[in-house]
Amino acid sequence: MHTPDTEARLVAIESLLMQVQYDVEQLTSALRAQQAELQELQRGMTRMQAAIDTTSQEPVGPAHDPPPHY
Repeated sequence: MHTPDTEARLVAIESLLMQVQYDVEQLTSALRAQQAELQELQRGMTRMQAAIDTTSQEPVGPAHDPPPHY
């Protein structure tokens, strides 16, 4: 048997459930966007590390500098 109080409580619960579902969808969307951004940052860090590794293998110093008359 539904009383007016029970009906009002049911409507309130359904409204809260709809809000929770919306919030979960928004959080899921934000999480996916952050995951994509994190993956892009990781790829960038990998490229930067490869560039650093490449340049650190190149000879540096006076023995490799061209003579002053060049």
